[in-house]
Amino acid sequence: MKEVCLAVKLKLQAQIDKKAQNLQLNLPVEPVIVQANTDWIMQLLMNLTENAIKYTPEQGQITLTCTLDQDSFCKG
Repeated sequence: MKEVCLAVKLKLQAQIDKKAQNLQLNLPVEPVIVQANTDWIMQLLMNLTENAIKYTPEQGQITLTCTLDQDSFCKG
């Protein structure tokens, strides 16, 4: 998940910079493994983050957080 989140941030950095926004990634230290199609997860996070960029005011803060619950399932 970390690699996907970092890739999303990198791909959207120009849009983030254009609005002087800050995208903060809050990821767990331990690896998060998701059994899913990586391309679909990437597209999902791209869509959500693009919407956040669109609807967050200039100089606003956007946070992408991934946490693990007690059963080690990723919740976002």
